[in-house]
Amino acid sequence: MAEISVETTATGRDKSCSSGRRLCHAKRERILEEAARLFSSRDYHQVLMDEIAEAAKVSKGTIYRYFPTKEDLFIAILQMAVERTVTALTAEMAAEDTAEGKLRRVTERAISFFIENDALYKVINHEKVFRYCEQREDLLEVRSRIRKVIESVIAQGINGGEFRSDLDPVFASISLLGMIRSVIRNFRDKRPVGWMAGEILRLFLSGVGVEKSATGAIAGSGSWIAGGARETRLTAMLEPAAD
Repeated sequence: MAEISVETTATGRDKSCSSGRRLCHAKRERILEEAARLFSSRDYHQVLMDEIAEAAKVSKGTIYRYFPTKEDLFIAILQMAVERTVTALTAEMAAEDTAEGKLRRVTERAISFFIENDALYKVINHEKVFRYCEQREDLLEVRSRIRKVIESVIAQGINGGEFRSDLDPVFASISLLGMIRSVIRNFRDKRPVGWMAGEILRLFLSGVGVEKSATGAIAGSGSWIAGGARETRLTAMLEPAAD
């Protein structure tokens, strides 16, 4: 294949587009959207650049002007998916002051966003690419931005005394994301979003055990967060929202 000589920027934008920026931006977005749809439905190595070009209604040379390699294209798709996800989650958190409230909002929005944007969800969780891609570290760094949103909320809860002081924010955020992914995979069409978010948070914050009094009698549901007005507030917060 002849070497592509068109100069591009670090973000994959063709510098020759300066005179028609809107048109070039729309073309680039169309390539990303169609490529995301194809990558979400098949393994990374099964998707051909010719197919992406046909789906986006551009030439293969045009794709290479924006994205020098297939991996560069996939990274750009992942960046788009993560950016949209982070924007949706941070906007949702703005309505809450407490860490517990923010976790509820983030969990519910993550479930609804990923169900509504199935192709982006599958790209973000395309594990075979993350395992074998030469730019694996770059991909992992981009994807970690979603985890860091949740990690920051958990850190806020620890610093504010809402969560246990010995909690590891990284471990906890990875665990919560794992729960969200598993629930989407197994229950996306079987339960309302509000119910799924409520149950995830109930398990994440309270566990499945029951707290017992000094006499051995069951004192109430929950573990370290159970008790008094605090438990009442949390129970109210976790009531499934109507969809």
